[in-house]
Amino acid sequence: MTKPLKITYLFTTFPVATETFLQREIQAIYKLPVQLEIFSLWGGDKLYNGIKVFRFAKWKLIFLGVLFPYWIVKNPKAFYDIFSGLKQRRMPSIRNAGEVFIGICFAILYARRFNRKRPALFHAPWATMPATAALLLSKLTGTPFSMGAHAFDIYANGGDWLLPEKLIESVFIHTTTEAAARHLIEKGANKNNIVIIRRGLNFYPKLKTKRIVSHPLRILSVGRLVEKKDQLRQIDIYAELLKQEFSFKAKIVGSGPMENIMSERIKELDINHYVELMGYVDNEAVFEQYRWADIFLYTTRIAVDGNRDGTPNVILEAMASGLPVIAAAHPGISEVITSKENGLIVEQSESQAWINAITVLMNNDELYNKIRMNGRHWVEENADAHKNTTRLYQKFKIASNP
Repeated sequence: MTKPLKITYLFTTFPVATETFLQREIQAIYKLPVQLEIFSLWGGDKLYNGIKVFRFAKWKLIFLGVLFPYWIVKNPKAFYDIFSGLKQRRMPSIRNAGEVFIGICFAILYARRFNRKRPALFHAPWATMPATAALLLSKLTGTPFSMGAHAFDIYANGGDWLLPEKLIESVFIHTTTEAAARHLIEKGANKNNIVIIRRGLNFYPKLKTKRIVSHPLRILSVGRLVEKKDQLRQIDIYAELLKQEFSFKAKIVGSGPMENIMSERIKELDINHYVELMGYVDNEAVFEQYRWADIFLYTTRIAVDGNRDGTPNVILEAMASGLPVIAAAHPGISEVITSKENGLIVEQSESQAWINAITVLMNNDELYNKIRMNGRHWVEENADAHKNTTRLYQKFKIASNP
């Protein structure tokens, strides 16, 4: 009988409604020979599907006055390495500084616990707060750590404050796109320590078919209402569709800081009868919308702070549902979608380019069905959560037994 591998996952917050790919990863890993502990450093629930989640008890910060000097005396090099790294470069943002602080505090307060429990590996799915905690815990306990490095934590404001140290000292780095891997190498990661494992789905919905009469055309978009998702561009596209007398109904699923701006823009263009902001809905309801829609529209851009998309999970969900995707040209998306094979890529930002893509897709049943079937096939081959998490588990085994 295989002895369970003791892995400690460190999250910023778990679960997060918009991070379904990580919830699927946890569900899949629990089916493997793993003794898993989950820690949530900032917020989240105490239970996830019956699985205990240990939340950072912030009241323990009162013990910093005792434990910080204790660990400095016991392992001064660990803190010298951390603070030297911080001193070498500018703070990316106040938010990131707070993440670094919480990560360091967690490590100081919980190091003795992990010295007793002795996990085989710490794994931080994000390169920000959780990886800061994992980096210092590794130095204080001698337990290796691995980390995920994706979009926000490597691009926003130039990346996490301690990212270079984490790239060097982690036993491996998990990312989901080739574009992110190239960026990490530019940041100093050893290419041999990077593993590209795609996000995954843990079930495949019933494959939808094209409606016989697609009037009005049903257009769907799903994503947080944030700058990098560029949903204001979608609203302009819908306004132009109306000018050209298209019969359509559009739904935008998601919530976020851009919601009020988008709502005002819809009213300003007088298209509120055609475009609906649905707000946040749960994952089951999202799949109902995939079944409702005729096409899936995905806009994206690089935000002012450098933040950008990788491969959005909602694109994989739409493809798995048999819903053809029209998406903006973007490195993480173009790795998944080959235009006119399993989706359509729009190279230009102008509304007319998007309308042309919509028109081509809706007037060509052969192309529509080809994209629908190829999209589903791509997801089955490349984005199975159980297969991909098993690959990650194999990396855990190697990393914890050097």
